[in-house]
Amino acid sequence: MDEFTRRGVLRAVGAAGAVGTVAVAGCLDASADGSPKGDDGIDKDDDYDEIAWRYDTGGSVETVRDGILYGQEDFVDGTGGVLALDAATGEPEWRFGRTGGYSSYTAPVVDEFVYTGYGDDAIGSGSGSVYALDDDGTERWTGETGSVYHRPRLADGLLVVGSDDGAVRGFDRDSGDERWTVSVEGEDAGEPAPTSPTVETVADGVAYVTDDETLYAFDLANGDERWRYDAENRLSSLTVTDTVYFTTRDCVGAISVDGTERWTIELDSVKRLRAVVRGTVFVVRGDDLFAIDAADGTERWSDEPDAGADTDRTIRIAAGAETDGDERIYIASDADSDSDPATLRALALDGDERWSTALGDVKESTKPEAKTETEPRSISTADGSVYVVTADAIHRYAFGGENHSAVPIADIWSHAVGELAYVGTRDAVYGLRF
Repeated sequence: MDEFTRRGVLRAVGAAGAVGTVAVAGCLDASADGSPKGDDGIDKDDDYDEIAWRYDTGGSVETVRDGILYGQEDFVDGTGGVLALDAATGEPEWRFGRTGGYSSYTAPVVDEFVYTGYGDDAIGSGSGSVYALDDDGTERWTGETGSVYHRPRLADGLLVVGSDDGAVRGFDRDSGDERWTVSVEGEDAGEPAPTSPTVETVADGVAYVTDDETLYAFDLANGDERWRYDAENRLSSLTVTDTVYFTTRDCVGAISVDGTERWTIELDSVKRLRAVVRGTVFVVRGDDLFAIDAADGTERWSDEPDAGADTDRTIRIAAGAETDGDERIYIASDADSDSDPATLRALALDGDERWSTALGDVKESTKPEAKTETEPRSISTADGSVYVVTADAIHRYAFGGENHSAVPIADIWSHAVGELAYVGTRDAVYGLRF
């Protein structure tokens, strides 16, 4: 296990000759003019006004806190561990951990300290760890677990984590002392077998844990099981408010926080539960959006292509409040048909359309030779804007659908928004000013 502090990183950078060129090997292709060009489509010497900085090792971005951007380096050309960059300049602050073979770290959880889980191989061998790091990247404490492949959760002074030895553990967030551990047993051909429970969320003193078809509610204070629920199909998403809402591949359901089933409805090909806003549950089924009454499970409205339309659209959903204070549901979709353009639409909670705009061509604000794929990959809202990631760019729209701008970066893995917008690709991490 290697830890890389800011001083060590800058020594490596100095040897490479430029800030931000740490551990880059074999990830860039030659462009037509001979300059290095990555799979993200950006030449290293491209001078886009929107690009504030570039960190030349690929990875994912997770969150910004106190001026630091946290994420993970790509394990092929980087360490595969936790990465901390100055959010304003892109300079590396520190890195922690190095993967090898099939080992991996989880996305970091950032609070007063930084927490991450580690799994020693992709198929799982029941041996792993969780780490707490100080704000300079030094190791504060380590807890022994099975292999950890899902982000730990933090609440009520505890770090709660599930691992592939079939256990869920609660660690003191400050000291790392193990407060409690509980076992969750799966079945293999009728025999008990180790499983890999996932801590989906923690709320109001309860850790909600899924294991295939079963949802568990564990008391954060002592790990006692409060209740369990059998969904009869693999659980695919979970949201907790004053009620627990869930989806499987063929249904949507609601459970009271005491474990009592309130309602379930059949809905084939459910992908995920996307939001619960003011008494309405929004779920995506196939490429359609359904709005379901949170109280009784009845369908309020749906957003689907016209009957008989020749379409195979892709949609992405986000929720947010506009300047008038009203909540909106934002839908980014590629073309409904050969003649209809890709769009970004804002719907009121009753399904009425408030505004719509064509999902912009990156040619409008960048170089003419850029690709123009408009299939949406992800969507989010922040600071009065809607951000849409497509196959070849990240787009920003002010609420109302106006003031479109875009940067043509292909194959974006993840994005986050702070003082700048941040994107991670296989080749690099970028800070963008729109």
